Amino acid sequence: MKRFVKDLWLPDYDGKSLVNLANSVLMNFNVVPVHEPLGINSLPHVRKNMVLFVVDALGYGNLAHIEKNSEELKNVLKNFRREKLTSTFPTTTATALTSLVTGTYPVEHGMLGYIMYLDRFNTFANMINLSPIGFPRDILVSHGLNPSKFLPVKTIFQRLSDANVETWTVTSNAFKNSGLSKMHHQGSSIRGYSDIVEMFSQLKNLIRKSRRELFVFCYWGLSDMYGHLYGTSSEEYCFGIELLIKMLYERVICRLDKSILDDTVFMVTGDHGQINTSWKNECTLNTSDEMVREYFSMPPFGDSRTVYMNVCGKSGFENYFSDRYGEKFHLLTRDECVEKALFGPISESNCVNGIIVGNNLRRTGNYVAIAHSRYSLNYKYTTEDRRQHGKHGSLTESEIFVPLLVFENR
Repeated sequence: MKRFVKDLWLPDYDGKSLVNLANSVLMNFNVVPVHEPLGINSLPHVRKNMVLFVVDALGYGNLAHIEKNSEELKNVLKNFRREKLTSTFPTTTATALTSLVTGTYPVEHGMLGYIMYLDRFNTFANMINLSPIGFPRDILVSHGLNPSKFLPVKTIFQRLSDANVETWTVTSNAFKNSGLSKMHHQGSSIRGYSDIVEMFSQLKNLIRKSRRELFVFCYWGLSDMYGHLYGTSSEEYCFGIELLIKMLYERVICRLDKSILDDTVFMVTGDHGQINTSWKNECTLNTSDEMVREYFSMPPFGDSRTVYMNVCGKSGFENYFSDRYGEKFHLLTRDECVEKALFGPISESNCVNGIIVGNNLRRTGNYVAIAHSRYSLNYKYTTEDRRQHGKHGSLTESEIFVPLLVFENR
């Protein structure tokens, strides 16, 4: 794990990232991995059943802070082995979760940000909702975006199903039938839940009833919302995560028969972390701003912590940006992002696993601004945009590092 400038870190795609974790899942079931699995010290033992529980916005530092203030959680965590992994770049759910469910680099799957410009639809799209900004969820699906064909790569569920592994996804009823779920969970059967009790009940029953090799992907998203709304030091965020991990251990793991536990490995991770932010660190842009008017060919996109900018051919932009934001953001060209393998390693032929990635890269700007410290650069697309107390998307320690908790009955 390497720091590449000031307080920003590189994703560790060589063996300590979410991409590698997904490939370890494949390897557990004797399915040929797409990329390298986790480094050998992180690998869980091969088991018949594997459960991957993803807690949205659970960062390594976030968990350490919660544990420090809770003896109960500290005692529960003694039952898990703990590793430190990196998320992807950018550290946003649309990108990181897609890497986790496909085992591929962001540059391969093409989900390169929260807000992307989709030239086919000539619009800025919210990639969680699969809709133009400010429009209802899945509008693009009803206008021709096919979730089952959008990704140029297979999901790990498809690869596992092809190997006769039983695959399930347990997710909120709010997401169960969304376009993004249909995209992410191809090859998997889906169980929805209405609350935390039903989620763990569904999980426990799936493990108990399985009669063949089983992989369960369980997702909890409210922690991300609580972090955004209240901050990562809030009771809502901290107690919510504490309760999740305690219930997983006490209400699921401890209530399974030993024979089942001996055949099962439980893993808990986050898709990214979160960092507390203040309105004092927010920079704002709008259509009347000089930089937008003089240099941009379209509004900035991505998100407020990793900002994609399409800059016209005018000279002087780098100096202008440095003078205005140099202490707050690290500016890179798209080519420099490729050189640093921020979106994943790319061969000289512009290919990864036979996929020509140039079209995917064009979904970013020709310049990328990555936030230092707690800064953000906000462009208000609609009047509904609200200030957030917690954010993510950049490569600071709080955002890029996520825990991997592993429980194995030995």
